[in-house]
Amino acid sequence: MELEQTLAAFLGKEDTILFPSGYSGNVGVISALCGPGDVIINDAANHASIFDGARLSGAEIKVYLHRNMTHLERILRRLPDGVKGRLIVTDGVFSMDGDLAPLDRIIPLARKYGARVMVDDAHGIGVVGPTGRGTPEHFRCLDQVDVLYGTLSKAPGGVGGYCVGSADLIRYLRLYARTFFFSTALPAPVVAGALEVFRLLMEDPGIHRDLWRKVHYLRTGLQELGFETGESESAIIPVIVGDEDRLALFQNELRHRGVFTNLVTYPAVRRKECRLRVNVMRTLTFEDMDRALTIFGAVGRECGVIH
Repeated sequence: MELEQTLAAFLGKEDTILFPSGYSGNVGVISALCGPGDVIINDAANHASIFDGARLSGAEIKVYLHRNMTHLERILRRLPDGVKGRLIVTDGVFSMDGDLAPLDRIIPLARKYGARVMVDDAHGIGVVGPTGRGTPEHFRCLDQVDVLYGTLSKAPGGVGGYCVGSADLIRYLRLYARTFFFSTALPAPVVAGALEVFRLLMEDPGIHRDLWRKVHYLRTGLQELGFETGESESAIIPVIVGDEDRLALFQNELRHRGVFTNLVTYPAVRRKECRLRVNVMRTLTFEDMDRALTIFGAVGRECGVIH
């Protein structure tokens, strides 16, 4: 309860509900809020748990091209007047590209066409926004997001999911989100650790500033070496390779030389967009990053990723 209250205060909402995992929380929230006769409108790049929750709900699912507001409006405009339950769901920070959902454009469209907005800000919390309150803070619309979801497994470094919103919303989810009602609570040590994380975020803004100095440093270094890093606006930096065999060789050789990265290929992304996913941590030193960049450059040239 203390962590729920802390999260609500941190994000400027009335209440919070905690889930045992980030995946199960999305499934529980979406399947509780929507049902047959409703429509859920997803960004094509949304996390798999969002799509699974939408399928489980029994609602009609529509998908708009990634961050394409013209396509989103076309879908909204064509909805029959009889469809009253309309929920637009989007990641805040997209996990494979590190780019941001254009909430400053999504929310006005939602209001225009009578829809509500749910944001999964798993990769935004603690990172994006002037004080680390996520993508809605970045776009100055925290008070306009109807359902704000996140996880404790990214920047907070723990495990679990949470949903913040109005008191009525959270009261409803406690009764009808099956992945909450029929699941075990988070372990006390995990909750205690998460509490300390959010206390630090609220009390020491230097933590957030320090992270962003390192994000800019590493991303700039990779770009100067000639790597393609997409349009990242977060601590997620994609290193796009585009060839699965070369990607496997690249990642394996980096690992052997002491640099850990996530390998991302089909079905998470299209094969021709396969990549490494680099995540910047505040605990990295500039010496760590210089060493990593040196290794990236050497291995990238050896594997033909850069020239």
